Amino acid sequence: MSALIKLGGNRKWVCTDGRLRYFGSAKAVVSFLTPLGHLEALQIIFSKRDGSIIVAPMFQGEPEGVVARLRRPAGAGSPTMSYSERGRLTGQLVKYSHHLSGRAHFNLSGRTTSDVGKQSAPLQVEQLLFQFDAYWLAGLRLLQKPKQDRPYLPFAFEHIPTGLTIAARWWRKSSVVSSIDRPSGTTGPVTQVLNRKTGRIANTIFLGPPPGFPLQDWVLALECGEAKIPDGVTEPSVVLLGGLDHPDYPDEEAERGSSDALMLMYPSKADDDLRSRMGSIDLSPT
Repeated sequence: MSALIKLGGNRKWVCTDGRLRYFGSAKAVVSFLTPLGHLEALQIIFSKRDGSIIVAPMFQGEPEGVVARLRRPAGAGSPTMSYSERGRLTGQLVKYSHHLSGRAHFNLSGRTTSDVGKQSAPLQVEQLLFQFDAYWLAGLRLLQKPKQDRPYLPFAFEHIPTGLTIAARWWRKSSVVSSIDRPSGTTGPVTQVLNRKTGRIANTIFLGPPPGFPLQDWVLALECGEAKIPDGVTEPSVVLLGGLDHPDYPDEEAERGSSDALMLMYPSKADDDLRSRMGSIDLSPT
């Protein structure tokens, strides 16, 4: 069972908007505090220009990864992890970007193309923005020297989990406030949230853009829990899913009767034959 770490030095990042308290920062690092040490999981960046959200997974294992557009029949469970048809390789630690318009893609500026992308819901719609899973946590790097321009937001565990998952839900602040069970109560920046679909209580951190940035009426609710290791995953790995389909904002490549998502995974686990067929998003050095 995990617990949220005390605010400590992060207090200076706490913002208050009515009954909601949240961490407001242009950059923030989400991490795991375990007996292995303080492990960096991912960095979240809010764009001051238009409010776009950028997610940078942190991984120190095999540098070759894969980015792909996954497809599943509508109504099915989790998207299949088969990426041979619409996947591309990369030797870079790429970022996931979800723009104000809803366009989502993977890239690393100046080093890769942004060819692997799709249309999702714009950032004026409540949605599951992304999900990040880490398996066998030795693939995450230890926090050595914290930077002073961002908060570090750790979920703490007294044991060593084999797998952890973070679900990032994009909510209007008014929706969060309306869910407070006490008429005069407040919530955040760290709390526990009941998932009404599953009945499970998730440790949650609220994170939003700082004052002066776009989308001041919105926050990310970062829920963390333990994850079951998928069959066949025997080495440290990370997976990020984003760009989920939304019925009101169809993608031009959408196929009737199916549902798509974007996936990033390290390491790629591709053999030589698959590498030759998939190609890469990496740009040639100039």
